Amino acid sequence: MSVQMHVAYSKMFMGVGVLAGGPYWCAIDNAVTATTTCMTSPAFINVKYLQQITTNTALTGFIDPVSNMRNDRVFLFSGMADTVVDKGVVKATEDYYSAYVNPEDVMTVYSVNSEHGFPTVDQGGTCDELSKPGFINKCGYDTAFVLLDHIYGNLQQHVYPTDTPIQGSILEFDQTEFFGIGFGDIGLDDVGYVFIPDSCADLTKSCRLHLSLHGCEQGFEFIKDDFIKQSGYNEVAALNDIIVVYPQVKKNLLTNPNGCFDWWGYTGSEYASNIGDQMVALKKMIEHVANL
Repeated sequence: MSVQMHVAYSKMFMGVGVLAGGPYWCAIDNAVTATTTCMTSPAFINVKYLQQITTNTALTGFIDPVSNMRNDRVFLFSGMADTVVDKGVVKATEDYYSAYVNPEDVMTVYSVNSEHGFPTVDQGGTCDELSKPGFINKCGYDTAFVLLDHIYGNLQQHVYPTDTPIQGSILEFDQTEFFGIGFGDIGLDDVGYVFIPDSCADLTKSCRLHLSLHGCEQGFEFIKDDFIKQSGYNEVAALNDIIVVYPQVKKNLLTNPNGCFDWWGYTGSEYASNIGDQMVALKKMIEHVANL
């Protein structure tokens, strides 16, 4: 979903961080393709075809011009011990972005011995074991910092271990405000969360904004606020004047039992475009927080 947002709204974003994610439109509007080709069988990913789809879709206006991505910063991660998503899927994403982003602006990390999940310094389960649900791995590796530092540059890193309270607040917000009753069920939960550093609270300072999209089985419905509090984003954000928005997806036993954002089409065929229901709602959240 992070890749979808980046590609569809490239005018808005300056970069993207992708953990165990495939290229844009990898699933080709098909749940079976999503759970096979885009997870365990990357040899079947046709990167050139996906690039052509991207270029053609941009010409129709259903995603932003691909030229917007040229100077963006891209962070790609695949754990060495990942048994859920094959490294080749992330390599396909690397190949995909090679057509649009300066190669020196793409950072790849394939050397952390992590199972499928979000590696942290000191939170979650054993690094090379599957921690399910939640998929947060204690690896002695600060993914949140490395990712954000690659995108923004020259960030201050949180020092571990420390008992110093994080200088900021986690607030709830009503997500239904951004899709409304008329949209029907688009898979988003009623409540989302935002971390606001104390330095950004009075609105007098120019702060940056990061959209953090949880993975499958990482939403509040599955693990409460563990991902929001344990990923490490808040620690980095508090030190570097970054507001972090944490939208939430809800599960649907028939179409989305694992509570994933829509990257295969359960909300409709326009799911990956700039008029996809979830895409539009997330964009509205960003615009609201940024007061655009």
